[in-house]
Amino acid sequence: MKQLMPIMRLHRPNVVLQRFADDLASTRTSLGAVAALLLAACAGGASAPTLGQAALTKDEEIAIHTNTVVKGNMGNGDRFESVYGSDGTVKSRYFWNGGSDSDEGTWSLSGDNNAVCFAWNKWEKSCWIDYKAGDKYFSREQGGKRRTATFSVAAR
Repeated sequence: MKQLMPIMRLHRPNVVLQRFADDLASTRTSLGAVAALLLAACAGGASAPTLGQAALTKDEEIAIHTNTVVKGNMGNGDRFESVYGSDGTVKSRYFWNGGSDSDEGTWSLSGDNNAVCFAWNKWEKSCWIDYKAGDKYFSREQGGKRRTATFSVAAR
């Protein structure tokens, strides 16, 4: 108690308590920012759906996968470009550091959550659930790999 007395004389008790409260609030804000960064990193760097964000509807999926060009970025930094026909066909190019590949296939909707499933000629089959935030779309792969992507849609 003897050591606290000089502090109490130098600072009014309410000032000391206010500084403690300010430090605590700052720490909470910093921890919240760190948690948000960690969650973004775990999502692979791509935008992720927020809690309660609904997947696109069947009609929305059909609209973005019919006579459109979709360009996007994978969570790992790779890029892709897909051209969709009016008949369920898709032609895609995938670009990574130092290389690229292309494939053709078809897409279809699956399940209650309107997962978009791709059946490729060369590549593995994959299914994705799409979401929208503003004018940007984001997607999460279903199944084993759980990759993420962000993309934009333009008419062909």
